[in-house]
Amino acid sequence: METTNRTTAETARPDRPQARRAFATARILVAAYGALSAAVLVTVAVLATTGHAVTSFMWGRSAGVLASAAVAYWLTVLAARGARWAYLRMRVITVIMPIAIIAIDMIPGMLPAWFVMTQAVCALPVAAAAFVVNGSRLCAAFPKTRCPPRFPHAPCPVSSTRSAERCVNRGPADPRRPDRWRDQ
Repeated sequence: METTNRTTAETARPDRPQARRAFATARILVAAYGALSAAVLVTVAVLATTGHAVTSFMWGRSAGVLASAAVAYWLTVLAARGARWAYLRMRVITVIMPIAIIAIDMIPGMLPAWFVMTQAVCALPVAAAAFVVNGSRLCAAFPKTRCPPRFPHAPCPVSSTRSAERCVNRGPADPRRPDRWRDQ
């Protein structure tokens, strides 16, 4: 049985020096996000054990942010190895996470000021990683592999047959009826 990767060697080029440097920077920023998230969780745990008021929302929020840091780091490592799907997810996560962290922390009266500030500091490395991950160096390392929707009959740039079958707007929707295309 033949297995194929979702990204071929011809399309993904994360091994270029510029892309490697960008991924190293992104990895450092995401690791800083994880370290800061772990520090917030440890702070919440210390406060809880010393008798200070700690809500269950603070526990869940701290643990959730730490878990998102672990997932973001995992995706960064996979993207650095050439997984286009991981790179695309990192592009979205690095933009949405800082916005979500700040938006949830801005709910009035929900969290103490020190917690809001530490969460905002956690969002800074992810926001910086968003600029790196969405930068031109990494976008060039992962070119689009799908057919443009305006040209449904253009040849698909994907090299393998299996990938070409997944290509958007490519080929008949029903192999028994070649007159009916997917984009109709």
